[in-house]
Amino acid sequence: MIDKVDDPRNLGACIRTAEGFSINGIIVDKNNAPQINETVKKVSAGATEYMNIYIVSNLSRFLILSRKIIFGCMVHQEIAKTTLIIIFLIIP
Repeated sequence: MIDKVDDPRNLGACIRTAEGFSINGIIVDKNNAPQINETVKKVSAGATEYMNIYIVSNLSRFLILSRKIIFGCMVHQEIAKTTLIIIFLIIP
């Protein structure tokens, strides 16, 4: 889950990093992250082509509705106060 990332280059780097950890999908808040544009695609070094990217309008509500299928969570906090949260979901 990616939230409050303002710079498209940072979003691309987050996607590239997630793909490097073999994460096959991320959740992005459409109100608190840039759109997936050419800059994001370029910085992600092609990871946007392989990554399942789910865009939600409200991350809090998504977490409440999906809490039964979440089975793990990892948080990585950058010096720039950007937080990357990776959640693992069981999706039938």
